[in-house]
Amino acid sequence: MNVVVGTSLALVAAIGTAANSTAPVCNQYSTLDRLPDSFEFVAGGDLGYAEFFVLSDGICTCANMPSIDRRRGKPIPADVNWSCRAATSDEQGDDR
Repeated sequence: MNVVVGTSLALVAAIGTAANSTAPVCNQYSTLDRLPDSFEFVAGGDLGYAEFFVLSDGICTCANMPSIDRRRGKPIPADVNWSCRAATSDEQGDDR
């Protein structure tokens, strides 16, 4: 039983480490005006005062929330245009 528990904990730790190691890679896109062509549209919507976009390249997923927050008067650094994170399993589709 201890072997199973130990193996499970090691697996969970490895998955967490992999997700955390992707975060710094995704942060490189936050200051770009336009994301690279490898990013594809995932979701979007009209919020009335701004359009919301989510784009992903299968590794990172970015949304234009900083620009929307700026429009709403929230203090966002001028050089930040995208809120990026590691892509979820749904966003890592095989069709990319």
